[in-house]
Parts: sequence; structure tokens; C-alpha cells
Amino acid sequence: MSILENKELVRRYLSADADEVRRSLAAGKEEYYSPEFMVHTPTGDSSLEEYNQLMGSVVSAFPDARYECDDIVAEGDKVVGRYHFTGTHKGEFLGIPPTGSKVKVEGICIFKIRDARLVDMWVVNDMLGMMQQLGAIS
Repeated sequence: MSILENKELVRRYLSADADEVRRSLAAGKEEYYSPEFMVHTPTGDSSLEEYNQLMGSVVSAFPDARYECDDIVAEGDKVVGRYHFTGTHKGEFLGIPPTGSKVKVEGICIFKIRDARLVDMWVVNDMLGMMQQLGAIS
């Protein structure tokens, strides 16, 4: 794939609403992920199955979830996307009961792409900001 095609893949991936995430989870997300896909975060690594479970809990807790891509930069087989997530907390999330709070969380992902599929994703989200917006911490 070209750099432009890689950027478009990531732009589509980082621009989804809750219904699109639910459809992708039901379809197994074959359109995006390689079989060896791994997510790398400050708290550890996750397989595709573990990541799908997390995404399922996100759209359950934030049924109006929306991801939007704000910036994208690419070189070779790597693409960096800056994005933000918005949603209303209507279900339990990370042990926090529903608050009804609207949140906006910013994040950055670095993707490695091979054969038109995401192979690795390194992600950092503003979880402190999210917890503050949910009233879980001051």
C-alpha cells in the first residue's frame, strides 16, 4: 500500500460512531486487523480478542460514542493519528457506575500497517482527563 492508502485506512479507523464500532465487532473487524494484531498501551499489551472486549465495553458504557480523527502523519509503514472521543456515560465503565456525564477524551495512536491491515497499535489516551470528567477523581 502507498502512504496515502495507509493514511486513509487509519483515517477511516479513527472516525467511527458507536454503531460502526458495534458492526465492526460483530463482523470480526477483518477489514482492519491482521491476525497477529496487538495493542500496546502504558498498562500493557492486548490481543485482538482482548481489545475487542474493551471496545465492546466502551460502546456499552457510551452508547453515543464518536471517534474523530484530528491529525494524521505517515512515513513508510507507520501512521500516527491524533483523535478525540466523545460520548455520554450511560453504562458502567471501568467499575464506575453511569454518571450521565458527557466526556471528550483525546488520544494518539501509532499504527504499523502491512498488507492493508493494522499489525500493531501503540495508543495513549488522556485517561486522567476522562476520570476527572466522570467525577471519579478530582
